[in-house]
Amino acid sequence: MVDHQYNPVGYFIIETYASNKEREPLALLGRDTVRNSNGEFKIQVVKKGSYLLRIAVPDYTDYSLFTTIQDSSYSFPEIHLQPTK
Repeated sequence: MVDHQYNPVGYFIIETYASNKEREPLALLGRDTVRNSNGEFKIQVVKKGSYLLRIAVPDYTDYSLFTTIQDSSYSFPEIHLQPTK
């Protein structure tokens, strides 16, 4: 995850929800505080399916990402955050 100047974001909160085809959050599966100087994160997904990720970072707009995971080697696309100020 990077900011608007492509610098890694080292602190954020990520919520993982089970989801459906309409991209609605159905059940909160996990809420994690991530501290990683490279802006990298992993979610603990037990099985393949549809998920909605909500990411909150101080001073940046909240970000939501809908994804369908088929196997444990799935990689998320690079996420670009925009500042609120």
